[in-house]
Amino acid sequence: MPVVPLTLQDPTLLLQRIALDVDPELGPLRELTMNGVQACQAAGGGEVRWTVRRIDGVPRLAVVDQGIGMTASDASRYLGRLGLSGQADTSLGANHGIGGRLTLLAASPAGVLYRTWARPGRGVALRLGMDPSTGQFGLVSDERGRTHRPVSWTDAPAPIRSAGHGTEVVLLGRPDHPDSTQPLSPGEPRGHVRRGLNSRFATIPDGIAVIVDGPLEPSDLPAAASGARHDLDDRATDRGVVGLTSATAHWWLLPRDSPEPVNTHLDPGYVASLYQQELYDLHPARRGGFARMSQFGIRVGQDRVCIWIEPVAGLVASSPSRRSLSLRPDRPEGLWPGESALPWVQWAAEFSRRLPPALAQLALDADSAAEGAADMRRSIARLLRNDPGLTAIPRYRPSGRRGGSEGATTNVGRGDNEASLVPESARARGAREALALFGDLLTQSDDGRRTRENLRRRAHGGSRPVVPVRGHDGTSGPETESESQPGRTSPRRHRIREDDLPHARWISVQDETRPVGYLDDRVANFDEGRNELTINADHRLFRALVQALAAEHAARPSHVVETLAGRIARREWYLHLAATIMRTRELEVAEAWSEGAGTAMRTPEALTAAVAYGASVHVRAKRAMRSRLGSPDGDPTSTSE
Repeated sequence: MPVVPLTLQDPTLLLQRIALDVDPELGPLRELTMNGVQACQAAGGGEVRWTVRRIDGVPRLAVVDQGIGMTASDASRYLGRLGLSGQADTSLGANHGIGGRLTLLAASPAGVLYRTWARPGRGVALRLGMDPSTGQFGLVSDERGRTHRPVSWTDAPAPIRSAGHGTEVVLLGRPDHPDSTQPLSPGEPRGHVRRGLNSRFATIPDGIAVIVDGPLEPSDLPAAASGARHDLDDRATDRGVVGLTSATAHWWLLPRDSPEPVNTHLDPGYVASLYQQELYDLHPARRGGFARMSQFGIRVGQDRVCIWIEPVAGLVASSPSRRSLSLRPDRPEGLWPGESALPWVQWAAEFSRRLPPALAQLALDADSAAEGAADMRRSIARLLRNDPGLTAIPRYRPSGRRGGSEGATTNVGRGDNEASLVPESARARGAREALALFGDLLTQSDDGRRTRENLRRRAHGGSRPVVPVRGHDGTSGPETESESQPGRTSPRRHRIREDDLPHARWISVQDETRPVGYLDDRVANFDEGRNELTINADHRLFRALVQALAAEHAARPSHVVETLAGRIARREWYLHLAATIMRTRELEVAEAWSEGAGTAMRTPEALTAAVAYGASVHVRAKRAMRSRLGSPDGDPTSTSE
């Protein structure tokens, strides 16, 4: 059935709509570099050089290539039409000249100057620009309607004269930003040109050199843009590939002490797609890409890992702006039917299930940083500061502030009836008067002595006894954090310090640190004098926890999973036992507990009972494992416990 092709009334409007997706800084670097590379390949090799050219006294960003150049007729034909770039390939993956027009329109609305020589001798100059009266974008013509003018061979840049042919393109910038050599972001240092090239191109084709001149470099010396792969290969401690469905994953692991990258290279730690040796869909971990990296099973050390996903040929195509990839509509049947976006979730799940050992080791290396006893106690002290069982210890006290109501109530004790409390000044005064009148009589019976003690407390300004916090060495310290702040009215909190926490000593028959028969089927023993927890690593509950954690991640490398499971189980058990010790110390100072009751709450049998129902321990340990290794089934969307 014959079809009448559509015609385009105003291509500028179409370009402006599509140009909304263009990166105004990276876009022209990519397009003009690729044009130069393809022109040099047609000439059998050559150089593409980014440099600076002054026009009307203003520095302008320019690129010079040693490609085949264009004649006057070719230049007018290729630059004046969309969908025509001089390339023989007309497939979806080819260069049709649309992206170049888009990026130049977005990045250099003041115009783009072309000068090209197909052979030594006379060249031709053309200019793409926008008509301020109509807003249309295209080739600028003179009063005679000519879109090009001749230029002499002596005006050709040195690289073109050396090769005998080539093209120069100058970006005239924006009306409000005429110096197109400067980055668009204020305050960004020089080096953005080479950084843009190295962050876009994975490799530079053989036989082609891409050079950035000194005025555009931090060192003021010319430097080569070699692509992102060259930099990663040089710096990586390990690298490899993982086969995925209709794609290949390339990965690099950078050293822990890797120096900060200079402004001319891409920061490490990202996931990207690779298409025709160019990087798309970049997701840096430091700038919002944490979730994408986590989907690939990298939960820790993300700034040390780079992952490129390269779909098979013929599966994807780039957008007109060359900023993103999508699935081609003519891809093989059965591959993600009805979908247009890249299958990131599936690729991430496959990569996570086949996680290379070097990347799985990251979780172990990161966890080892907190394996030391001092580091563990420090981190657990921070956790216990926010424990609801160890935080607010309210007391009934005057605010001490002037201008308020006399005897204003600030904090009420846990056992006090707030409604029954009278202003403290009257309460204290009444207690003192009662003691003066009946103090001697109250000493004649047990009930009287208790009443006398309560009156003494009230006379000193508190509804409950002031109990100092005891350190592990038995010495008294400040009662609360607000002791040195007499005007403070908020609930006072106990200071949970590292020295308050018991020291942990793990013992086992296997390494001959636990004598046979000692702590049999008991979780731990607490030494009050030494403030030390001796924990039984052979206990069946502990072994069951380690085995459960390891079994859940059996698909990962066994040495990583088993070691990490043991570390996390130890940490969670110690956290639970240390919190138990601290809570019992809080409880034993209450009036309802007799002398020695605290010691009874810390016997091996009591500590075993505290851990026996360890649902919270299991939940925390599972979450800790998943935070380092990802979901056990490799599904990044899984949230099941």
